[in-house]
Amino acid sequence: MTLTTTINRNDYTATSAQTVFAYAFRILADADLDVYVEGVIQTLTTDYTVSGAGDAGGGNVTFTTGVTLDEAVAIIRGVTQTQDTDYTASGPFTANDHETALDRNMMVSQDIDEKLARAVKFIVSSTLSAIAAPEGSSVTDRASKVWAWDSAGTGLELLAATIVDAVSVIAAKGDIVQGNASGAAAKLAIGTAGQVLTVASGLAVWSALADAIWNKGNDIDSATTLILEADATYNDITGIIQIDGIADIVADTMRRVHFDDALQLTHSATLQLPNDANITTIEGDEATFIQIDSTPTWRLVGWAGHVLEHDHTTAAQGGVIGADFASGTKILFKQATAPTGWTIDDTITDKSAVRYTRGATHGADAGSVDLATGVSITQGHSLSIAESAAHTHTQKGAASGSVGTVGSIRIDVANTGDAGATASAGSGTAHGHNIDLRYIDVIVATKD
Repeated sequence: MTLTTTINRNDYTATSAQTVFAYAFRILADADLDVYVEGVIQTLTTDYTVSGAGDAGGGNVTFTTGVTLDEAVAIIRGVTQTQDTDYTASGPFTANDHETALDRNMMVSQDIDEKLARAVKFIVSSTLSAIAAPEGSSVTDRASKVWAWDSAGTGLELLAATIVDAVSVIAAKGDIVQGNASGAAAKLAIGTAGQVLTVASGLAVWSALADAIWNKGNDIDSATTLILEADATYNDITGIIQIDGIADIVADTMRRVHFDDALQLTHSATLQLPNDANITTIEGDEATFIQIDSTPTWRLVGWAGHVLEHDHTTAAQGGVIGADFASGTKILFKQATAPTGWTIDDTITDKSAVRYTRGATHGADAGSVDLATGVSITQGHSLSIAESAAHTHTQKGAASGSVGTVGSIRIDVANTGDAGATASAGSGTAHGHNIDLRYIDVIVATKD
């Protein structure tokens, strides 16, 4: 019988509970078939039976139990590589026996070709030969490793699979590789123009520059060692627990924080504050810190909020920055005591007025007029008639008798014996004026 086809395998995707699968090529015996379900070899008689052995058009493989839906079934001819035809001297030489032997040899050849078709091979134009496949010295030595070309490019070597994974994920120009959440190599596709590489949730990501600079994180409770979010650039700090340090992120990291409550920042070698002094915050203050090494050491480099006193401890809104004034500077303060770094000038007389001068002499008078009680000042001056106060004079006559009548009224003049007279000079009696003053208490303090 002739062998006119090179087909020696059939592949199927099973329907639900399917049991019968056809093979469309010739076999010589039931055992000449290898049957696989999902890549697992099955056992003749136990798992399946064969019909059609010897038929040119093939036959069927029937499973004893229906195959699960969508499972892959492969039926492959695998003739045993033996020569079973025995030719005896002067014996019969039948056409059937001889043709069967020839068919068997061709089947073996076709089966080998099928196996070689699934093998890894160099291309036809390759001049490489005798390339050995390394297997390692033990099971442990070759576990989780793959073949890869050595550095010379002339042979194969075993490499850890993760190294090869890092290369295999690259698919396009600009792709980069990073470990994913489970630590396996993963591709990060190239970003777009203007984006920068940043970190979010522990993974590298491409972000717009503005997003990379500003990333508002969650609110964080204050603590002795403050733990800021690694992937945030700005956090609100809640609570009043004193902060003595900040946990490590990475050197050269900059972080900005907003204080929702009053608390103390304590200066130390690892939390460096201006003038080596503590700071008491108030609600609404903001600070910018930079981690300058891996210790970690953090340094305060920016401040927004209440103005700090010279010693950086007073949390009073609008305090005085004493360092900006030279020693000996005098300033008025509307308060009872001098601020830190200043001394009250007690040479100034109490209750003295402040006078603005434009001349060459300034600040020379210690105050001599007490505005609270007032001081009389005498100055000579003759009053004119217009300046005189409104008043009356009593005229006393020197004679008596009847002057006459005006209408029905008679006017008589009585003689009192006093001579009438007036004088231009007053008596010079002292008098006072009430002045109603309003004033604001201040002190003068000198910068130490």
